[in-house]
Amino acid sequence: MNNETIVKNFFEAFQKLDSKTMNSFLAKNISFDDPAFGKLNGDEVKYMWQFLTKNAKNFSLEFEIISTTKNKLEAKWTAHYTFSATGNKVVNNVSSSFKIKNDKITNHKDEFDLKKWAKQALGKAIGIFGPSFLLKKGIQAQSKQLLKKYMSKNELLE
Repeated sequence: MNNETIVKNFFEAFQKLDSKTMNSFLAKNISFDDPAFGKLNGDEVKYMWQFLTKNAKNFSLEFEIISTTKNKLEAKWTAHYTFSATGNKVVNNVSSSFKIKNDKITNHKDEFDLKKWAKQALGKAIGIFGPSFLLKKGIQAQSKQLLKKYMSKNELLE
């Protein structure tokens, strides 16, 4: 399977909120990084997708493959959803890079405007994080705490 097909299938599974299929494209030692969760590795990444897809509300996603080389692929995607903690509507524009080896995604990095996301998702609750330099640290700490709680109470679907 070529790299473009792997990432296309990953996003198509994401559109269907099918974390089990999404995770089938990830290497056992996958590394992931984004502004909301920070750095995650291995099963943490797979649990994150399971957690996010299970809790998604009013979700839709569009994606586009931007470039592809032998081992790297870049994509842009937009997710529309209701943030479950506040009920606020979110439109998140994301740039992703993927590294692929032996038909598995080994590295996935997402970039997006965390402050813009936080204003949409958290609304006035954004103030709990204080000055903006604490925003990323606070959101990552809260996201990782929620993920660890989810991991302790749920089995990984494989």
